[in-house]
Amino acid sequence: MPTKFKELPEPEAKGPASRGRVSNWSWVFLLAVVAALALGSWTLLVAILGLALLILVHEFGHFIAAKVFGMRVEKFYVGFP
Repeated sequence: MPTKFKELPEPEAKGPASRGRVSNWSWVFLLAVVAALALGSWTLLVAILGLALLILVHEFGHFIAAKVFGMRVEKFYVGFP
């Protein structure tokens, strides 16, 4: 039996002020990279960048799966909105 889903209302425009804003988690990531470079800990730097790449690929998998199953995806985002 097919199920019909309700249409979601269109999201409100947030304006140009919210568009190019950098996430707080981006600053934390940048701070961790700079700290690893300042301390000369290449192992820590490789671990941070490796974990970031792993998370990015994982979240991209969610994005692709949603597209394949026909969900409307408005943007690709890693972290919390």
